[in-house]
Amino acid sequence: MNQDLDVISQMQAITTAREYGSGGGEIATRLARHLGWQLIDHEVVVLSRPTWRFTPARDFKRATQL
Repeated sequence: MNQDLDVISQMQAITTAREYGSGGGEIATRLARHLGWQLIDHEVVVLSRPTWRFTPARDFKRATQL
């Protein structure tokens, strides 16, 4: 377990919000390439969703009602 915590503590992330036509996808791709990082985009999130134990919209709604 300590190895997992060590790996997690070394992770770094940059998030971007984008709108249609803003070029955000291209910027994210170029930035990831420049930094030598792996780009995790919407497609990866969608592909991983079947393994989630929660539904983001439902759980967000529940959390905001508390």
